Amino acid sequence: MASRDTRTEKITKNLACKLTDTELKEFGRKLATKCEDIASEESRQKDQKSEMKARLDGMEAERTSLAIVVRRQEEQRDVEVEEVFDYELGKVTQTRLDTGEEIRVRPMTNEERQQPLPVGA
Repeated sequence: MASRDTRTEKITKNLACKLTDTELKEFGRKLATKCEDIASEESRQKDQKSEMKARLDGMEAERTSLAIVVRRQEEQRDVEVEEVFDYELGKVTQTRLDTGEEIRVRPMTNEERQQPLPVGA
């Protein structure tokens, strides 16, 4: 019998292997942990999206308010107003103290027509 010329090499191949009970339990534990991690991350991202949406909604509301002011070229502000009760004419005149503009003249109500009594004697 003639001897054959051969060569042997060791290589590594990725092949399916049956898991032991211990390995199966470990993979099950890792799977459960990963499911919890995913649920936690989804919840965190949902919360962040809600916060970002709330911030964006606030910015949009402010933008709308500013656009109204620019379009109307005026803004609502608290302004001191002087009311003059003219008992002779039976009218009340309201005048802006910042501009001196008369903004309203109206008839006195029945209650307003009652002049206050002088205080002290």
